[in-house]
Amino acid sequence: MPGKPCTSSEQSYCHPNRYRAECGPVLGALAALHDYDGIYRFSHGPGELQVPTYFNLDHEPVGQLSDRILHFLFVRGDVAPARETLAYTWTPELVRELSNRNDAFPEDAFRLGLYGATGGLPATAPLPWDGVRPVPLGPGWEASLPAPWTRALEAIRKREKIRSATGELEFDPVGRTLRVVSPRSEALVLRGAPLSGNCLSADKSEGFQVVTAHALDREPLERSTSILVFHLVNTLASGMRFYDASMTLLEDWGKLPLLAQAARADLTIRHPRAERLRVFRIN
Repeated sequence: MPGKPCTSSEQSYCHPNRYRAECGPVLGALAALHDYDGIYRFSHGPGELQVPTYFNLDHEPVGQLSDRILHFLFVRGDVAPARETLAYTWTPELVRELSNRNDAFPEDAFRLGLYGATGGLPATAPLPWDGVRPVPLGPGWEASLPAPWTRALEAIRKREKIRSATGELEFDPVGRTLRVVSPRSEALVLRGAPLSGNCLSADKSEGFQVVTAHALDREPLERSTSILVFHLVNTLASGMRFYDASMTLLEDWGKLPLLAQAARADLTIRHPRAERLRVFRIN
């Protein structure tokens, strides 16, 4: 609801979802775009060393590293919030007519959250600031959209690339990729095809993986002298067994140690003083 604090009490890409490495870029970038006040990850588990299960993050490396990416994009504020918020408005009559309150928000209304900040308000509520644009819910709601939002909705319906109103996020529903490009952080969700930001680019990637780069000093990436790079792939327990290759039905949790998927990508960081940069492995 625009003008009110907004937090999410439970968020996670559950283990062993093989695409959970995208949690940091997706959740971090969207939370920043929508100007959330807080995100609570569920959960950090019992603390003992054991095979990760559905929700426990304390010994789940992909979840742990995703949290670091989420920190840079959202908590540190590297991704900018949207300047304009779309407020879907409703009347008491509309709510009373619903068999399910989720029916008030069409699927496309949710998807517009990839373009900019969205929320909801009672039709009689005052707008909390000048950047809130009301859109009455009901038949023909699309006609009230501002022109940039109408163009974004057309792109969504055609399954074209969606670039956020801030220009920092780009979703490709066909290639199933995401680019996050901000002055101090860049993140690429890869699916095998080349993908580039302003400073960070990836080529010859082997399947799904996530690469990100973050300036650790106060400089933008293009001038930073201390850059942290993450390369996330899937990890699973030894002997973990699934019903088939889709990995959607788990039969056995397996045992320690955890194994990391072998996946490579050629990474390039464009930098005016590239000859002075050195690469160090951290643990």
